[in-house]
Amino acid sequence: MIKVIAFDVFGVLIDGNDSPRNIDSVLAAAENFKDAKLVIASNSGGSIKHWVDANMPPGLFDAVYASALMGCWKPQPEFYKRILDDYGIRPDQMLFIDDSPENVAAAQRLGIRAIRHTRDADLKKRILSYA
Repeated sequence: MIKVIAFDVFGVLIDGNDSPRNIDSVLAAAENFKDAKLVIASNSGGSIKHWVDANMPPGLFDAVYASALMGCWKPQPEFYKRILDDYGIRPDQMLFIDDSPENVAAAQRLGIRAIRHTRDADLKKRILSYA
């Protein structure tokens, strides 16, 4: 059972013009994984929370994990382990979505379920395949 879904921001939720994208996929995740926590997992500074607050539906994300505030970054195992530890879950109970092959591979090495998002991929369908 998926208990946490972690979304990267750049390349997944933000396009090249800093505009939000894939919101339908996030909303589908929220609706189909009602007991799961949705979090941001980003190699960025703390200001990413302001972007999330300004561009995403209020209350959609339970937490923002920004590497600059954590002192570690993807693909370091510590980044993923912090999220697992904060929620007290096993790696197979987390779904991680990122556009970087290195970040996805690092998550998978820890036993985390992961999706590498590409521009042509149907992200919503791929997320719902874990329901």
